[in-house]
Amino acid sequence: INFTASARGGTPPYSYSWDFGNGASASGASATYSYATAGSYTVTLAVIDATNRSNNTSQSLTIYSPAHPDFTLNTDQSTLNAQPGSDQSLAIVVTDIIGPSGTISFNATITPSGPQVSLDPANITLASQGSGSTSLIIDIASTTPPGPYWIQVNATNGSITHSITVQVDVAQHNQLPITGQGCQFCLGIVAIIAIPGLVGAVTLVMVRMRRRRRIAEVRDDAKKEDSNRVSRCLGRQLL
Repeated sequence: INFTASARGGTPPYSYSWDFGNGASASGASATYSYATAGSYTVTLAVIDATNRSNNTSQSLTIYSPAHPDFTLNTDQSTLNAQPGSDQSLAIVVTDIIGPSGTISFNATITPSGPQVSLDPANITLASQGSGSTSLIIDIASTTPPGPYWIQVNATNGSITHSITVQVDVAQHNQLPITGQGCQFCLGIVAIIAIPGLVGAVTLVMVRMRRRRRIAEVRDDAKKEDSNRVSRCLGRQLL
């Protein structure tokens, strides 16, 4: 802090003495002093003229601690829906609000365990009053059990850490069709219905899969080879 004094009246020249309120002092019409600790202080200036007449004045001041560097951590999407066997990515944005530039380090944890998570890049340099971002990458294996997962992303600068949480909802595994060699109807639950009087001529194949029922007619042209192929296929699908 710079201090400057001026005097008038009396008989020049003048001498100046400073008391900074914490035991420290200085002399001269101007002085510079740096306080080591925050607090309230009373600065006193004493002036003496050439005839040894004196006067003084005081001024109170408050010294504050330096502002701690700080930043914010945000994402524009806190919930993701995902399929097993897919990859997801999400931008994590950091903005400096107080303090000088510095390095932000990222890490992430997931609960419960399942998908693999990483951050790219794992470190960024943040300019004063600037912003930057990293990508949260979520690798969901095809064998990942369905359900919600919670990812906590941590960003650290020195002694300061901020965190955000992202929820990932993994859907049920896709139902894959069951197929058999040489058969178009090998799907779901299969039943054979014989119509009296038309045995060997017409066979109905009923396929049921998830609330849907389909009835298809299969015409048997009395070729034994085709009949045997359908029988073998249906036999493999019966539960």
